[in-house]
Amino acid sequence: MMLMSDAMRELETFRGTGDESALLRCDELAGKAASTTVLGWEPVELGNPFVAYGRLSFGDPAAAPLYARTVQPLSPGPHPVLLYFHDAQRPVRGYHHMTRFAALGFSVVALENRLVGEAALAAACDADGEALSGLVLDALRARLACDRWDGVDAGPVVAWGEGLGGTLALAVAALMEDPALAGVAALNPYGEALVHCASRITAPVLLGTCMMDELAAPFMQAAVLNNVAGEHRRLVYPKYGHERVNDFEDELLIWLRRFVPHAV
Repeated sequence: MMLMSDAMRELETFRGTGDESALLRCDELAGKAASTTVLGWEPVELGNPFVAYGRLSFGDPAAAPLYARTVQPLSPGPHPVLLYFHDAQRPVRGYHHMTRFAALGFSVVALENRLVGEAALAAACDADGEALSGLVLDALRARLACDRWDGVDAGPVVAWGEGLGGTLALAVAALMEDPALAGVAALNPYGEALVHCASRITAPVLLGTCMMDELAAPFMQAAVLNNVAGEHRRLVYPKYGHERVNDFEDELLIWLRRFVPHAV
């Protein structure tokens, strides 16, 4: 029986095996995303004089639109963009929660996944499935929408996600040639679909792994991080499962400050 201490040591070197025929075929999905168009933006009034809230619609004009919640600081910029992706069995974060990132100096674009609940969980667990491929394509479209919407400043973009959202954030970094992508953060991502293309990730990565996670295998998360080409940092939580971790969120806020030029 492997002790937790032994397992944590093995995380440092485990690289997994890559399957080049897996669903995340870079050129195919990136090519499909190129048709992304911003369709509109509607304000959401929450009575905060320092922040503008809204809902962005975008996607392929010939298909059903995608939506993202937006949070924009009204203070002088420029403001980098935080592109946020949520987990399979949780909805997108609320506007009030995401205001913390605006206080830090970010504009936020938070994709509303078209699949939620059990359907999204099934997609996340099937690395070769068309459903996950579709969600990755949506994430790529969300990244392009950040460039094509005039509601945010041109400049650095940081991708951040939890669980399935972490998979999508890392996929954006792996599948797009994107010099504006300044960093990627993920907590408990599903790693199987990413191992073969993780070496394409050159942006700095912050990854949190919960060792008791029974949904997103910790060793596959490790394999992704150990194959990343650029700077990376791992935070390990031995006694947590597939759940949110307050310590990681604190570390995330500290890590994000490096991308805000005027952060105090």
